[in-house]
Amino acid sequence: MKRSVLQIRRLYWIDAALRRGEFPTTVGLARELGISRGTVHRDLQALRIRYKAPITFDPSRGGYAYGRAFRPDLPHLSAEEAIELAQGIFKRGPIPDSALAQGLMLLLRQVAHLLPSVGESLAGASGTEKPPAAAGGASGWRNSARGSGATTGASAGTGRPRSRVTVHLRFDQSVAREVLQSGLFRKGEVQLLTDGGVEAAVTTRDPEPLLFDLLRWAPNFEIAGPPWVRRRLPQILRRLLRQMEARKTTRRKRKKASR
Repeated sequence: MKRSVLQIRRLYWIDAALRRGEFPTTVGLARELGISRGTVHRDLQALRIRYKAPITFDPSRGGYAYGRAFRPDLPHLSAEEAIELAQGIFKRGPIPDSALAQGLMLLLRQVAHLLPSVGESLAGASGTEKPPAAAGGASGWRNSARGSGATTGASAGTGRPRSRVTVHLRFDQSVAREVLQSGLFRKGEVQLLTDGGVEAAVTTRDPEPLLFDLLRWAPNFEIAGPPWVRRRLPQILRRLLRQMEARKTTRRKRKKASR
């Protein structure tokens, strides 16, 4: 990975820590990010100078903070990098107001027309007309979980047999109420956590429709396991973005041919 991309990933991480009011220190950031204190200082300077971040040091708290409400306009990461980074940051705390969360929401808006369940969620928030319900939404992965007999075929794009798999999820407290009211999970599948978040464990033979439904809460959820399901999420986004670009190219070619 290029050095500039590595720094951008670190800046997203630092921004999330500042937005959460953690009052991070150079020592703590260096340990979390696996870099030197000198590199942390350079990253803070980059935020201050290049992105005009109002970073101050609070002697009473012993760490850094934003002097006012602020979110830097950082360069966008690829879908895979953004999701991977969000999962790492989420383990430290919520990131709903961070620059990374904003970038992920823009990404979801880009692919919303390819992902009806996400499109419906976004349309409901904006008051616009809702697209038709996803054909393979919650009922899709529910039916696959309840299907009779073992399925010998492989899950679409995974190369894995469709044996039952239990997907373990954790949702941040900022979306906990929405998750509980969504009707996506049964009562016995969810558990409230002491920090206000929600854990869920659902069983299905094809996790992909489930992942489609979960994207409405990105980046405020974590796939705790199994690892191969966790890896599917950036793969899905990457595929959707390729489909989106292919459709744009097709439209441009048709428009050019009609002239």
